[in-house]
Formats: sequence, structure tokens, C-alpha cells
Amino acid sequence: MRRFHLTFTLVAAILLLSGCASLPGAHPAPPATSTEVRNQIGLLAVRTSGQPRVHLTADLDTKGKAAGKTALAAGSVWLGGTAQAAAETGEPISAAFMLGFGLITTPIVAAGGALYGASAADTKDAIEDGNAIIQRTLDFAPERLAHALDARFQEGIPVSYEFVGNISNSELQRRGFNTVLDVAIRSITSTPDESRMHATFNLLNDASLTRLTDNRHLVTREFYDQIKGKAVSTWAANDCETLLGKLDEKYAQLASQVGDDLFFRPSVRVQGIAPVSTGPFRTTKLKSAQPKFRWSAMDGDQTARQGEILYEISYSTKKNQVGATHHIGVPYFQPQEALQACRKYYWKVRAHYRVFGEARSSEWSPVNRFKTSCEK
Repeated sequence: MRRFHLTFTLVAAILLLSGCASLPGAHPAPPATSTEVRNQIGLLAVRTSGQPRVHLTADLDTKGKAAGKTALAAGSVWLGGTAQAAAETGEPISAAFMLGFGLITTPIVAAGGALYGASAADTKDAIEDGNAIIQRTLDFAPERLAHALDARFQEGIPVSYEFVGNISNSELQRRGFNTVLDVAIRSITSTPDESRMHATFNLLNDASLTRLTDNRHLVTREFYDQIKGKAVSTWAANDCETLLGKLDEKYAQLASQVGDDLFFRPSVRVQGIAPVSTGPFRTTKLKSAQPKFRWSAMDGDQTARQGEILYEISYSTKKNQVGATHHIGVPYFQPQEALQACRKYYWKVRAHYRVFGEARSSEWSPVNRFKTSCEK
């Protein structure tokens, strides 16, 4: 037990020195673009922003301050851990020996912490010089984003597109475009991480799709991302090679999100509303053998235009089997014939539609279950 305590304490000290912090929670994917909006995209112009807003922090612990803080933190954690282990032994001689061991070794641990802080942190001049290099490098961020978008769109988006410069909407319309996609790098900022020795980069980007006939925004999205902290000198080394590699990864992810949202990702998955399961181990019990099925409409349009969307409903007494199916144009259905009495049924629904002239299908809804009424 004492060995475990000392090991745990040493690990805690190392984690404290390294400034480990939990990553921010995953951000949910934005809602998919509706079929109606997608069908309005004909000849698409793509614009990327000019210079992004860049703010780079210099409020970081330099070598001297970092060495002092990490030495104090390491020594305090180590001494506190050995004192706690000594108190839990219950044996005066063992406790005294362990406490003495802690007092003797604390300066060694503190010295190790100081060495770590001095090696992990930058000097004031290194932070200033590194930030200047990073600032100049980030001027080319829009070009790197445009390259990532073009690489993604070349995979075969089902519309014609062209990258354009800083051209007005009226000029784009005159050239024959009917929509414009603006993807902008709003800001790139660096902030101190938990250790205050390293800089973490925060990226804010947005995308908007505009219909040029009336300048109406059809889609607006905001994307936030983060690049985990390193020393400023590390980010700036070799003409910002490490930072540019991380940025290219993030911009490739952004391009994939934008492409999937506008062109590739299935539209909103329909959800069964009634009859619906009431929990993981309970089943809705019906008073009738002719249930009225209802589900969420595609893209939230409860009055879908006839012929644009066909819903496919499937219900069966076996969970993983496609049973009776029906294709209808409204988000509700009631079978004409009664179902079997006193039986458990499973049902699901999906939507079929056309976008960019191609047939598509949404995902199946989660499977819901119910039990028909039993005959007396």
C-alpha cells in the first residue's frame, strides 16, 4: 500500500509538471442542410476570407519563473504524499523512517521539477521572436484553407463550382453563379495552457451559403477547434513546420465538415414518434390492433410536397427483420388491417428523396417497439 501511495504521488507530480489538461468536449455536428436548400445550388462560387484576426499571447511563464513554480509544485506534492503515507502506516518507526525519507528526497524531486520547468519553457526573447514568426506565417492561412476545400470538393461534389477572389455578389450573379459559399477564418488566437508554459491555438471559422438572386443566407455554420499546447519556440521552429501541419489537419477536417453538410451527408434522420418504446426494458402497450404510426418529417417539413419525399415504414414481430413495408408521402400511417393480437412488434422508418437529381435515402430511424392488445 505504501509503495502504491508513493508511486501515485510521483505520477501526480509528473502530471502537474507537464500541465496535463483534459481536452475540450467534442462539439456536436451541425444539422444537415435540407434537401430543399441543396436543390437550389446550381453553379456555385466559393470564396475564402482575407487575413484572419490573429492574437498571440505572450503571457507565458519564462524559464526562471517556470523553474521556480515547477520546483515548488513537485516538492510540495512529493512531501505531502510521503507525509500522508507515513500517517497511514500506523507504526511509529515506519512512519518516522518514511517521513525522513520524504524530507531527504524532496529537494531532489524539487530540483527535477526545476529542470523540467527550465527545459519546457521559453525565454522572453524566444516567445517574442517565435510569435513574430508565427504571425507572418498565419497570413497564408486562407490559402491553405482554400487548398483543403478544393481537395475535398474535387472528390466529386455533384455541382459545378469555381473558386473566386474578392468579387461582389452582383458580379458573381452577372457571371452566371446562382449561389456563393463563403468559408471564413474568423480568428486564430493562442492562449496559455494549464502549465502556462505552452501556447494552445484556438480556431474560429464559419461558413455561409447565399442565394444570389435575393442575397438570402440559406445556410450559416460556425466551427470551433483547438490545437493542443506546445512551447512557442516549438511552434515557430523550421518556419512553423509543426504548426502548419496541425493547421492543415484542422482545415482538412473543416473542409470535410462543410462538404458533408452541403453535399454528402444524409439529411435529417426521421424519428419515430408513436407508438414509441418507453424505455430500454419496457414496451408500449396499445389498446388497439391498428396503431397510428407517426414520425418526424424529413427536414422538419410536416407538409412535404407530394412526390418530393417518400417514407418507407417497416414493422415486424422480429426485431432484426424487415416485415411489412409501405411507401407513403406523408409522415404518418395506419394499416387498414388489424395486426396480430397480443404480439410484440418492432418498427422503423426512413425517407427516400432526390437531391441534385440523384436518388438518396436517409438512415433508418431507431427501432421502436410496442405490443398489441390481447384478446380477453
